[in-house]
Amino acid sequence: MKWYDFSLLKASVFFFTLFLLTVWDGFRIFVLGVQWYWYLVLAVIVAIPIWKKMFGEFAEMKDSAREQGKNSNRVDSLHGSEPFD
Repeated sequence: MKWYDFSLLKASVFFFTLFLLTVWDGFRIFVLGVQWYWYLVLAVIVAIPIWKKMFGEFAEMKDSAREQGKNSNRVDSLHGSEPFD
């Protein structure tokens, strides 16, 4: 699979949903009859695994950067001072 395949899949689902809204009156009435907050609840539920992965990787990067900072307490030989002073 190419890197853009998932984006193409999302776009095709989006446009197929628009197609259904325009040609099927029952589907349009159902979709527009649902209260807005149900769509928000579903969006948050679907996004939770992505958020966990995204913030988990961010925390790992932050921890590894902190560890690298602790391991680099050497004196800079050119300037005679600590790095980032």
